[in-house]
Amino acid sequence: MTAADYLAGLTGAAKADDGDAGDGEGRVALTGRPVPTPWDPALADAMREQGSPVYEEAVADSLLADLRG
Repeated sequence: MTAADYLAGLTGAAKADDGDAGDGEGRVALTGRPVPTPWDPALADAMREQGSPVYEEAVADSLLADLRG
């Protein structure tokens, strides 16, 4: 998953939940110690900035496309 996938997943989940454009209200907070994402350093930065998880369902299409190559 890339930072772009993560951010799109957050936005898509917010729109699916309540028609919101992804302002962060009502999101679950990330917990635990931040870890590096060497495949995409911007991903760790985005997660730290947004402070919210994205669930697999929100990014399933892009994850499957990545696996297909």
